[in-house]
Amino acid sequence: MNRSCYLAIGLVLGLILLVPCPASAIELTIPHLYGSPLDEIQVPVTVRDFNAVAGLELHIQYNFTMLTADSARSAVLSGATINDILIPGEVHIIWEDFENPVTLSDDAVLAVLYFKVDENVTGLATIEFFGNNEIVDEVADVLDLVLHSGGISISPTDANDDAGPLPNQFELMQNYPNPFNPATTISYSIGKTTDLVFEVFNITGQMVDRIYLGHKAPGTYSFQYHAKNMSSGIYTYRLFGNGASQSREMVLIK
Repeated sequence: MNRSCYLAIGLVLGLILLVPCPASAIELTIPHLYGSPLDEIQVPVTVRDFNAVAGLELHIQYNFTMLTADSARSAVLSGATINDILIPGEVHIIWEDFENPVTLSDDAVLAVLYFKVDENVTGLATIEFFGNNEIVDEVADVLDLVLHSGGISISPTDANDDAGPLPNQFELMQNYPNPFNPATTISYSIGKTTDLVFEVFNITGQMVDRIYLGHKAPGTYSFQYHAKNMSSGIYTYRLFGNGASQSREMVLIK
């Protein structure tokens, strides 16, 4: 190989080294949760691949015919401006601090939205990102975003049903409080005598806990679940027995 070929190869390699590798996109997620009329529900906005962020502007819209916004808060963005009642159906989060950029671990909670489910509503109340959402780093470069919207599936409770509990009722309630640290209360109802098993899965679908609750007669029960050995994040918990099962999501914040 002659000298000119070596020079050409060296020039190409040099250009490759000068081109910066694209940063991984920041993922923002609004989960899919479950509730009933008149429930008070906390909806976290979680983040992944969050590196040295110095400013952001987020816009979230929700179904205001089914949900009433109570407030929105952020424990990690000091001084953030959160407008949650200016326009019905919209929440806006604005924050900037180039002197103190923030870095969070994966699945950390960026902000929490507090809603009350309206009376006599059922179905899916959407909560989703809209408009121009933007996050910048400490040198004001705009970062790539991947946005995952969610919502709240609302179903009526048997307590509001004049016909009374169903004879084959099998219901797993939303944990309380949610988000929680490190303990939360799990309640459920069953209509048949059965052996019950409680399982917890992480966001990748891996089972992280399994508890045998015992042989239970028909009725409503509750127990306190401790997650002191688990990391912060969104988890799915499932109850099953006698051929029936139900699942819900819970958020652990440490």
